[in-house]
Amino acid sequence: MELGELRFQLEHSNSREGRIFVSTGAGRRLFRIDLTRLGSAIESEIEDHPIEGESGLSAVIKSATKELLLFQKAEAFLMRRSVKARDAYDINLLNEIGAVLSPNLRAHLQDTILGNEIDSETISDRIDRVGVDLCRLELKPILPANTYSELEEAQFEPLRNALRYLYKEWL
Repeated sequence: MELGELRFQLEHSNSREGRIFVSTGAGRRLFRIDLTRLGSAIESEIEDHPIEGESGLSAVIKSATKELLLFQKAEAFLMRRSVKARDAYDINLLNEIGAVLSPNLRAHLQDTILGNEIDSETISDRIDRVGVDLCRLELKPILPANTYSELEEAQFEPLRNALRYLYKEWL
């Protein structure tokens, strides 16, 4: 992406939690990292990442697996009051990097679907709402131009295909 030098700004809160804002050298904010304790999570879906700092100190960072992130996005796509193109984009991206729901996570997703009485028609309708207008509004401002252009040329069908694949057993 050749963004040049990155800036990191730490924002503390009263608790042990905080945020790190990552910006370009010119000050354009790229993304935010929320530093929190992991809430309720499936222990087998948490990874340890050892890191070493410049001063020789080391730490272990715990993070969710890409599979758990896919599960969370799958739930968010179905449970949000309104459909978000970003959820569809994230699901597609997670698929592209090899995230697949394990049988355990699929069972958890099934619990969400059945427990909230989400039928196949509702899932299909939500997938169909990931259209050109919604994607243009939500994704054009945040995606790199070449990534957005490829999706737009395909009428955002890769996003809908990723959703159909994810929810295939409930459609």
